[in-house]
Amino acid sequence: MKQDYVANYTNTEKNSIDEVLDPKLTSCKLFANWKTIFLRSGCAIISAVSAGDIKNDQGKVLRRLIAVKYSSPEGIIYRRNILLKEDAVIVIPVLISKEEKKFVTVQQRRVIDGNYSTEFPSGGVAESKSKIASAVNELREETGIKIQEDKLYRLAPDLVLCESSFNETVTWYYCIVSKEHCPVEGSFHGINSENEYTQIKFLSEKEISKIPSFHMATACELLKRAGIISNFG
Repeated sequence: MKQDYVANYTNTEKNSIDEVLDPKLTSCKLFANWKTIFLRSGCAIISAVSAGDIKNDQGKVLRRLIAVKYSSPEGIIYRRNILLKEDAVIVIPVLISKEEKKFVTVQQRRVIDGNYSTEFPSGGVAESKSKIASAVNELREETGIKIQEDKLYRLAPDLVLCESSFNETVTWYYCIVSKEHCPVEGSFHGINSENEYTQIKFLSEKEISKIPSFHMATACELLKRAGIISNFG
C-alpha cells in the first residue's frame, strides 16, 4: 500500500511549514526545478507525492506526475496535480526565395489520435544544453537544416504552456533559410532510435493559418506580431 504523505498543518506563519515529501522526489531534478520556481510565489509546500513517472531506456525520468498540497500566502490550502517535464523549444524555418515565401514544416504521427500532425520542428531542452543549442539540435534532427545559433531569432518571451496542468515553458525561434540549405520536400528525417520519423512539407502563409491546432495558431500569432506574415483575420 502506498504510504500517505499528508502532513498536519496549522496556518500560523507564511512559509513556516515543514514539507513532507515522497522520497522519490528528493533526488528528482524535474521536481527540484519546479519547486525553486514555485516557492518564489510565496506559497509553501505542505506535501508532495509522486503519482507516476515515465523513464527512458537509461532510467532517466522524462515526465513525473505529482500530487501536491500547498498553502498560499493568503492562507488558503490547495490540492492539485501537475505533470513535470523539461522545457521545450520550437523553431520556425522560413524559406524565402525570389518566387515565394514558404514555411518548412514536419509531419509525423501523434499518439493523441494516431493521425499525422503538421508542426514546426520542436523538442525538449536537453539537461546539458542551453535552449538555443537545443533548438539548433532539434532543427537539424527533424529537418536536416544546419544553422548557427546566431541565425536563430526569438519570437517571444518564454510562454507557459498550461498554468493549471504542466510546468513546461516553450521558447519560440525562427530562422531564414535559402533553397540551397533546405531539405527536399517529402524527405524523411528524425532519430529512428527515438521513434522519431518526420517528413518535410513546405506550406504557404495561408496554408499554415488554416491548420486547426494550438501549435499552429500560436505560431501564426507570433509570426503576425513579428511582421513575418500577414493578418488573415
